[in-house]
Amino acid sequence: MACGIYTIGGIPLGCLDNTGGIKYVDIAPMPTDGAAYDLASDSMSIETINDPIASEFKRFSFRKQTSGLESTVNINDVEGIMSVTTNLTLKFAKQETAKRSEIMALLLENSIVVVTDMNDKQWVLGVENPVTATAGTTSTGINLTDGNSYNITLTDLSSELPYELTGSIATS
Repeated sequence: MACGIYTIGGIPLGCLDNTGGIKYVDIAPMPTDGAAYDLASDSMSIETINDPIASEFKRFSFRKQTSGLESTVNINDVEGIMSVTTNLTLKFAKQETAKRSEIMALLLENSIVVVTDMNDKQWVLGVENPVTATAGTTSTGINLTDGNSYNITLTDLSSELPYELTGSIATS
């Protein structure tokens, strides 16, 4: 993280046009041969995600108000260290074999992830380190109205908060 690129400028009060939750996520295997993205010239966002990784993204969808993205800043002032742990919690309704197979792949894969939130903003995870699974549960529920689902947590460990994707996933 470059300390010099960040300055305090204030944050104005926003409009009442903000909603929580995520719409969907796009996940691809983490490339082993170099950067999969172009950092914007101001180093504040990601402009594009490039091929060959861009063509590998697969979309994962789920019911509204079941999944979310949360970043926690961890500071060790004594050692002069700051890190960010970002957890992407996904809930997939209805246990079935096809979903089980996809869930197992997510649990085992090192990934790069683009999260599209309910405000149509896209956030990139896996910029510094691969996104990996850190938790998961399955549940049949007890009552007829209980959820029958897979729940997994994918985690990004970084020195920065997630970058916004300001351009696109560029496929050739």
